[in-house]
Amino acid sequence: MRRRSIALPYSVVPRVALLVWCVLGAVALPAAAAAGVGGSMSGPLSLFVALTIIGLFSTGFFAGAETAFLSANLPRLQALAEDGHRAARTAVAVCEPRERTQAAILLGTNIATVVAASSSLVLLTRTTDGLTPETRGALNTLIMTPLILLIGEIIPKSIGRAHPDFVLLRAGRLLAMTDWLFRPVVHAVLGVSLLFMRLTGQKGEVQIVTREDLRLLAEMGEDEGVLELEQRRMIHGVLETYEQRVEQVMRPFTDIISLEEGAGLAEFMAQVAECGYSRIPVYRERVDNIVGVVYVLDVIYAETPPETIDPVIRRDLQFVPETKRVATLLAELRFRHNPMAFVVDEYGGIIGLVTMEDLVEEIVGEIRDERDDDDEDYEVNELTRTIECDGKTEVDALNEELEKVDAEIPDGDYETIAGFVIQHLDRIPSVSDVVETDDVMVIVLAADERSVQRVRIIAKRTGEREGNGTNGK
Repeated sequence: MRRRSIALPYSVVPRVALLVWCVLGAVALPAAAAAGVGGSMSGPLSLFVALTIIGLFSTGFFAGAETAFLSANLPRLQALAEDGHRAARTAVAVCEPRERTQAAILLGTNIATVVAASSSLVLLTRTTDGLTPETRGALNTLIMTPLILLIGEIIPKSIGRAHPDFVLLRAGRLLAMTDWLFRPVVHAVLGVSLLFMRLTGQKGEVQIVTREDLRLLAEMGEDEGVLELEQRRMIHGVLETYEQRVEQVMRPFTDIISLEEGAGLAEFMAQVAECGYSRIPVYRERVDNIVGVVYVLDVIYAETPPETIDPVIRRDLQFVPETKRVATLLAELRFRHNPMAFVVDEYGGIIGLVTMEDLVEEIVGEIRDERDDDDEDYEVNELTRTIECDGKTEVDALNEELEKVDAEIPDGDYETIAGFVIQHLDRIPSVSDVVETDDVMVIVLAADERSVQRVRIIAKRTGEREGNGTNGK
């Protein structure tokens, strides 16, 4: 019989009762110490030694966990969670209600500090009969202050800052338990705080800086001369990786160069020499059935040169959905030390390939290496206000050039200039076909029965724009 998991009900009373006992115990210890000057306080001495040690290390735990909580790499933890890492799932769940978790950590820190200081005062009361209460208090402060600073602050926070992901993965379960235990009190505290803020005329919501705010600040920085154009573009690139989906930056399946399983070594080296890539995907029977990747370095460093590529095929492939965010995939590839991933659609079919270089280029711009052509993907003539480019050139890149002449290609359900032309003509274009908008005229220079290969874009002057709509000829 299949067992069903049963969610525990949100029971407030037991947690409140336990919290009351904790708080009363922490507050009652100093009073008990003051009342027990004459040694009449009952209870084993070892209990207060244990409470002091537990309080000190609990303070350190909460301090280190708080630092790790604020510094952890959330995309990396999300990638681990998606792979089934239980500790990562707990850590991500703890990071979601940030304000509530922070309040629970602060509450735990304060309770632990009070318990440690109060218990140490009881120890002094039980072991120093000849001292006055004032002297005991001063001595307790001299002893506990450096201990709390070292064990409860400096050391754990340094560890949490140096290894935030590691610490949060280990501390996540305890933080989740702390959040569950303190939740009634935390809700009450946050409610009182919200009420106080409203009474003083302040807004209760936390003011969050959005990505649009950061984009606006970057543009203002460029206008004021604080940021260069490339710096502003890089900031925009970083922000857009959290919104872009992998399908927007991948290389389409039709552009993937691959070899069939069982291909000879000579054929592989000839393919490498022709395309210039250091990694070639391998398929079995059908080109869309990718089963591995062959690295040039694996062939070079093989003890004995293989006759076929089969012995050096790496079959540990990474497949990602087309809807995955670029920032999340970038963190995954870095964590797994994987240079590429294959993109699949909802039916499991491979629709493209994305590499680490493709993702980084979304942030820093085009990275050119020895296998790239010296010529740009497009040619700009500012005098005639024209751009000649490949059909696969992205519309965003073209709009950056057209922005200089106050023109743009409108946004739509396409990524490339070829997609723009095909969508507006609603067919595969032929040479000399034209698409016009209010700002630009696009002329097809080269095309075949399947795709647009090259186009010329003409930015209209102000007088030419009046009365022109979008059309295809």
